[in-house]
Amino acid sequence: MAAPVNRRTDRRMARRWAADDCVWLASMRLRPGPEVVPHDLSEGGALIDAPIRLVPGGRVELVLSGPGWHWSVRAAIVHVRVSALGRGGPRYLAGLHFARRLEVGLLRECRPGATNRVDLTQGERS
Repeated sequence: MAAPVNRRTDRRMARRWAADDCVWLASMRLRPGPEVVPHDLSEGGALIDAPIRLVPGGRVELVLSGPGWHWSVRAAIVHVRVSALGRGGPRYLAGLHFARRLEVGLLRECRPGATNRVDLTQGERS
């Protein structure tokens, strides 16, 4: 008999970095569209908080920027949930899968000693 499925098992394919620990990242936005708040990044995707409704299965263009550079990538919207309700309207937490990989060298610039895993079930670093 097979063992029960543990829904908390980490099935992610790439290491995640908390956005606050990536000192090279100054901003992130949808093109065309608003700035978004990054929660975490990996070589293959990002978890973002957006002020506009995103639809699973849709596609967006995401622009990451830092001092003197920017990186643009098309991304598939994998999952979305409402993250907050407020005066400015709802905010949405969305998982994105990049069409091409984020340069590994940028991720190596993350703050030394930073936690490299983010617990997506709680929205906090583990």
